[in-house]
Amino acid sequence: MCETAPTMSSIVINTTYSGDEDPEKLTKLMEKLEEYINNRALDKMSLISLVIAYAILIFIGTLGNGLVCVVVARKPKMRTSRNLFIINLAISDLLLCFFTIPFSLVEISVKFWPFGMPSIHCLLLFYVNS
Repeated sequence: MCETAPTMSSIVINTTYSGDEDPEKLTKLMEKLEEYINNRALDKMSLISLVIAYAILIFIGTLGNGLVCVVVARKPKMRTSRNLFIINLAISDLLLCFFTIPFSLVEISVKFWPFGMPSIHCLLLFYVNS
C-alpha cells in the first residue's frame, strides 16, 4: 500500500484546549502551518542529495580556507604581501561558505521565501553573491 505524505488534517497536534482560544485563530494558524510544511520545491531524494552536496562544499571550503589562515597566521615567514592577499581571498571564501551557500540552498529548495518579507537579508545576499 502506497502512503502519501501526511497533510495537516492527518497530523495530530498534542495541545491542551481550554476553550478560551478563538477557533478562527486556530484555523488560521493551522493554514499557515500547512503552507510552511508544503513549501518544498524539490522531491525528497533531490533535497537530500542537494543538502549533502552543499554540506560537503561548506565543510571542505571551511576546512581548506581555515587552514590557509592558520598557516599564514602562525608562521611569520609566510606574512608576505602576496600571502596577505591570499588570506584576504580565504576570508572572503569563508564568508561565502557561512552566509551565501546556506541561503542559496534555501532559495533553491523552497517555493517561497520562508523568512518573511524581503528585508535587509535579501538585499545583502544579493550583494554578497555578486
